[in-house]
Amino acid sequence: MEGILGHYHSFDFVIALDVLEHIENDQQILKEFYRISKVGGRIMLTVPAYQFLWGSHDELYSHKRRYQRTRLERMIEKAGFKVEKISYVYVLFFIPLYFLRRFKKFLRLKKDDFIKFPPALNRFLTWLNGLELHCLTKFNLPFGTSIFCIGKKEELGDLAVNMTERQK
Repeated sequence: MEGILGHYHSFDFVIALDVLEHIENDQQILKEFYRISKVGGRIMLTVPAYQFLWGSHDELYSHKRRYQRTRLERMIEKAGFKVEKISYVYVLFFIPLYFLRRFKKFLRLKKDDFIKFPPALNRFLTWLNGLELHCLTKFNLPFGTSIFCIGKKEELGDLAVNMTERQK
């Protein structure tokens, strides 16, 4: 039997990087990720953080919302996954982005937020992001511009068990 995204219990790993914020019914797609994941399978997600950081960038890219860590964690658990790791990321960009968005809102600017940095500065910022990733292996970050999450499907769930029994 197949569903929207493929066979039941087919995937070891589902990756959705900056996807949920584009989907009207984000809880339903998380349930779909659960349905298509094998027992022991994992999901990896990133989403933009904090509704108060909403800006023209979000509108230009058709975002529906931004998230808080606790809300995303509840949604993932409600879909059936056990959260293994959830943390804010991109701490370095939080304060500059906050002030950039406030400044643009004040001036009513509707331009994208992307800034092309000189190569040397870009390499340095990339190095700092690598350092942040290393920190994430040791502890969670208290804030950031995005949220990173890994969830694990530990069992089939009631719906899947009922369908498996009916197929026998």
